Amino acid sequence: MVKGLQKIILIFFAGFLFFLPSLSFSQEEEKAKYLRPTVFRSSGTFSTGIFLNGALTASYLTGGFDYYFSEKFSFRSDGFYFLNYLEETGPLLSNHSVFSGVNFHIKTKNNWDPYYFFQPGVAFSQRTVPLCDSLCSLGGQSSSISPLFSGGLGTNYYFQKWFHMFFDVRLTQGTHLSSYQPVSLSDVRFSFGLGWNIICRKDLRLK
Repeated sequence: MVKGLQKIILIFFAGFLFFLPSLSFSQEEEKAKYLRPTVFRSSGTFSTGIFLNGALTASYLTGGFDYYFSEKFSFRSDGFYFLNYLEETGPLLSNHSVFSGVNFHIKTKNNWDPYYFFQPGVAFSQRTVPLCDSLCSLGGQSSSISPLFSGGLGTNYYFQKWFHMFFDVRLTQGTHLSSYQPVSLSDVRFSFGLGWNIICRKDLRLK
């Protein structure tokens, strides 16, 4: 458990260092606001997930998008493709997932865009199985489609007309249910990187 907390602290520190150079733009933020109620935002990056049961760490290829239909709300959809465990073999062979929900944005007077979100989702997972047991001989299934719930918080920084930086953390809750013993899918996922944004209607501006 202590090892898992050390990983979380390290990832938060790395995210802070990632955003630190952007603080030098604070004096220019009032001169050009790139955030609009009709912004379409997308991103792709690698994410890290720390499982709450066992403190194993996994890596994901992540992609998602937001559509801002008002200053305070946006529709958000994300997908996570499970790559592998980072240290050792774990109980899952795959743990892909998709989420859709709403971002709630906190209004600021600059190009920072803090938010929190809630997203239900679905996991497409497969667990490891013994070489062959009685259940295996009966044709037991190790794959499962399982419901998920996630929530989290993060921030975007719109430093340029077409690009932004982002960092968010999400808590995912769910259980892999198949013919074999259940496996917890609950983890904490960290994502940060560079994204793209398009202003769909230039005539609509934030007040």
